[in-house]
Amino acid sequence: MTFVTLDRRQSADSKKMRLPTASWPARRVKTYTRSMAKPHESAPSASSSTSSRSQQQQQQQQKQSSRLCPRYEHAMQILGKRWTGLLIASLLDGPRRFCELTATVGGLSDRVLSERLRELEQEGLVERVVYPQIPVRVEYQLTEKGRALQPVIDAIHAWAEQWIELPCPTSSSAPAAAETAATSACGEGEHCEGNA
Repeated sequence: MTFVTLDRRQSADSKKMRLPTASWPARRVKTYTRSMAKPHESAPSASSSTSSRSQQQQQQQQKQSSRLCPRYEHAMQILGKRWTGLLIASLLDGPRRFCELTATVGGLSDRVLSERLRELEQEGLVERVVYPQIPVRVEYQLTEKGRALQPVIDAIHAWAEQWIELPCPTSSSAPAAAETAATSACGEGEHCEGNA
């Protein structure tokens, strides 16, 4: 059996290590010498684990700060649904019956209207008022929370008048629609520019 002597060269008085080479493969000797040379790399220190935790916490806080306000997100989920803004704008004029809402908001099916009204009731924006008559009369009206959307609807209306251009009528049924739109005033006696 032959022995290999490894010199660590730390000081003049350093001890020499003797390793048997006949019984160990070369790969194991290298691994052994590496682990002897750098013992601090094999086990993670407590300071590195705490610094990685603090980095993870900082990244999580940055993600949370970059997100939008959860209340704003919820409000946009309610108001961003199709027909909801039109229903609220229609109810701002006063209480309406189901058939009046269907007639006011064109293209809205009865099924979707009942779904939207139910959702708005659950959110506390609309209330259903039942009059015990024969036949029973049911009306929908905005709550105080729903009426508080008046400035929002007015702001959207003003923005639409300034920035939204209506398409020119091209089909044969379009002149009747354009005539109807031209007779309805957008606000305070003025007609929309696109319909003139």
